[in-house]
Amino acid sequence: CTTTKLSFRKRRLQEKNIFSQANVNEFLNMYNFIMQYRFKHQSKLLSEDAIPNNKINLRVFTNFEQTIFKKIFSLIDNIQSKMNIDFKGIA
Repeated sequence: CTTTKLSFRKRRLQEKNIFSQANVNEFLNMYNFIMQYRFKHQSKLLSEDAIPNNKINLRVFTNFEQTIFKKIFSLIDNIQSKMNIDFKGIA
């Protein structure tokens, strides 16, 4: 896994049978996709002697990349809703 906290969360969700291995793999792929662009953005800022941040202008992405990001954020929203229902009993 990418981080210790992410590894812990992934393991706990699998142990409790909340998400399948396939779901976890999909989450990790989404996370890695987002992090790839985050690091690329921060590297660009560093090369320009600017302070790295997470403020990425979405207009720099191709239509394909924008579509992928929209899909990922939609899936994340669905996951958060499922987690709220499963753990808090609210939608």
